Amino acid sequence: MHVVSIRRSAERHATHNHRYRVILDEAQCIKNRQTVGSKAAHDLMAMHRLVMTGTPMMNNIDELYPLIRFLGIPP
Repeated sequence: MHVVSIRRSAERHATHNHRYRVILDEAQCIKNRQTVGSKAAHDLMAMHRLVMTGTPMMNNIDELYPLIRFLGIPP
């Protein structure tokens, strides 16, 4: 999902929609936790979350944190 559409989706649904499942394809798009897209993805409400990526993530350990935060796993 494109970063802009993640942000719009989060803004549109954050106050009143709780999803059963959110799947984040191309998860490398949220690897920088300071970006609007990363924050918006984290704010999506869902009972179940899944991330998918085919791109290597680990230039440094900080790139892993946004995925852990999105999945709701305590660091």
